[in-house]
Amino acid sequence: MESSLLKLSSSGSLDDEDRSKEGEGNVVEDNGTNEIEQADMSIPEKFLSFQIGECEHSKYKIKNAKPDGNFMYHSVIGALGLDIQVLAFKADLANFCTKKYPDNLELISKIRTDKIYGDDEALLEISDFLKINICIHYLEKGGRVGYFLYTQAYASKTIHLTYSINPLHYNCLELESIDIEEIEEAAEVEKLRKENVSLQQQLKHQSQDTLITLNPIIEIISKTMRDEQLQIRTTPDTSSSTSKDSDFPIDHEGKVR
Repeated sequence: MESSLLKLSSSGSLDDEDRSKEGEGNVVEDNGTNEIEQADMSIPEKFLSFQIGECEHSKYKIKNAKPDGNFMYHSVIGALGLDIQVLAFKADLANFCTKKYPDNLELISKIRTDKIYGDDEALLEISDFLKINICIHYLEKGGRVGYFLYTQAYASKTIHLTYSINPLHYNCLELESIDIEEIEEAAEVEKLRKENVSLQQQLKHQSQDTLITLNPIIEIISKTMRDEQLQIRTTPDTSSSTSKDSDFPIDHEGKVR
C-alpha cells in the first residue's frame, strides 16, 4: 500500500540512492540544545541558512503542538494539516532515509525511536522527503529574532514552525485568521465610497450641462421682463383720468365743449 505521505511529493523520485551524503556530521547535545559540529557538516550550506530579522511571512500565529518528545514531528504534521499518527509519519520518513542513506543507521534509528527530540538533519530529510521548504522561526524571549530555512529549492510549498530554547519546544505556525465580516464590511465601505465619488462626478457634470442649457433661457426671460417693464412705463394709464384733470371738459354726451 502506498504511503499517505508519498502523495504529498510534488515531483521527483523519493529514491535518491545516487545522491551521496556529504559527511557524517554529529549532533551534539548541550544544555538542551542541538548543534551540528561545523568541522564535519552533514547538511550542505545551500540547504540551511540563518537570517536575522523577521521572516517575510509575518502574518502567522502559533498553533501549539502536542507537548511530548515528538513535538517537532507533531508540528510538521500540524503545519501540513495531515490526518496521520506521528509514528506512521516517522516510519515513512525512516523508510525513505533507509533507501537514501542505507549506511546511516544512527539517523534511521533516531527517526524510528518514539518520543525523541528532532534535529537539523531530520528536518532536512523531511524537506527532501515531502518536497517542501521548512522555515523555522527562532524565538527568543517571545520575539521573532530570525529564522532557519531548510530547503532544497522546492517552490511548491513552505511550512513555518517556531523553535524556542527555554522551554525547548517546537510549534507550528498557521496563517492568522481573517474576519470575513470585516472584509465584507470593508468591501461595502469601499463600494459606497466609489459610488459616492461617481455620483459626485455625475452631479458635477449634470450641473455644468444644466447651466449651459439654461443660460440662453434665462437671457430670454430677462429680456422679456425688461421689455414688459419698459412697455408698462411707456403706456399711459387712462383708467384713473377725470373731467377736472382734463383741459377739454367732456359733457355727458361725449361732446367736447
